Amino acid sequence: MVYLRRRGNEVIALSAECTHLGCNVHYQDKQKRFACPCHKGTYDLDGNVLGGPPPQPLRRFAVKVPADPSQPVQVEV
Repeated sequence: MVYLRRRGNEVIALSAECTHLGCNVHYQDKQKRFACPCHKGTYDLDGNVLGGPPPQPLRRFAVKVPADPSQPVQVEV
């Protein structure tokens, strides 16, 4: 699973896989962060580690947003 987020005109694609042991992180709207339910790792909206045991940020994928809005956004996984 991949989370897509707009930041201005940019689209960021983040892996939903925690870098600690591979559990899927979940977005917490109230806290504006991603959290891993397995071992309480947390990440900010850019995927950087905020706390817990994750050793690295969430993996980022390259995103291509075409100028023509009728074309699909491409995520290179």
